[in-house]
Amino acid sequence: LFSDKPCPAGYFCPASTQSSTQNPCPIGRFSNATGLTTSTECQTCTAGSFCSTTGLVQPSGLCAAGYFCNGSTTTSTPSGTNGNGCAVGTYCPAGSAAALPCDGGKFCASIRLSAPTGNCSAGYFCTSGATVSAPTDGVTGNVCPAGAYCPAGSSSPILCAAGTFSPATGNTLVSQCGTCTAGSFCNTSGLAAVSGQCPGGFHCPAGTVTPSLTCTAGFSCPAGSGSASQCAPGFYQDQTAQTSCKNCPAGYACPGLGSVNFTNCPAGAFCPQNTPALYQNLCPNGTFNPNPNGQSAANCM
Repeated sequence: LFSDKPCPAGYFCPASTQSSTQNPCPIGRFSNATGLTTSTECQTCTAGSFCSTTGLVQPSGLCAAGYFCNGSTTTSTPSGTNGNGCAVGTYCPAGSAAALPCDGGKFCASIRLSAPTGNCSAGYFCTSGATVSAPTDGVTGNVCPAGAYCPAGSSSPILCAAGTFSPATGNTLVSQCGTCTAGSFCNTSGLAAVSGQCPGGFHCPAGTVTPSLTCTAGFSCPAGSGSASQCAPGFYQDQTAQTSCKNCPAGYACPGLGSVNFTNCPAGAFCPQNTPALYQNLCPNGTFNPNPNGQSAANCM
């Protein structure tokens, strides 16, 4: 009887087969199933493995490190249509079915690598498939752009935070992102220059992201102010968010710094416009002024 003699794994048995080992699965194929009738029923060697002999019930082993085996491969170090050594810019761990593009932040400088050569250089970024540590092709990587920094192993630039900026390229450290200049603001990340000048009526200390510090009464803030300026004696400001101080009116004095209002000129004195002190101008000898708010010597009798 033949029914109790199934064709064994690793072989195929067409009609009239006389021996269990008469027809082994060919090189590049294997089979762990029994009862096959044709060679085409033998399974193509698994991608990432090789099948180097006939009659296999499983692949001979994994494709060697530095190579890839994409199917029907007969050797662990193939060179042809069914596999090959990994090209520059790629790498192949043992058992690879295809070459892997060099990882982001890495570079692959030679053929038949089992792992990337090393990290992308500081001051550069490597996206994928880089062949050198400091690429400049704009495809596999480039020099770190202005407004960013790139430590060693960067797969993309790290943007300078809002409130900072950097006009230089090739930065490697976050400390190379400079604090936004006083009198300016930096409202987004990745800036190569400040966003703009602090608007009038506001003051922007170093590192300002968005102008929000309103100039208070008694101070002035022209455009581009890094800090609020107190009104000088003889001037005042009774409103907020102003770019300049007001002239102290005639008949009044604005003593000291930061006046928010004016004071009546005292009797016995007179106060022209912008008078900085109450008794800056006394009536001359032989005259007097019994009334406050004198504006000139003509008010002295």
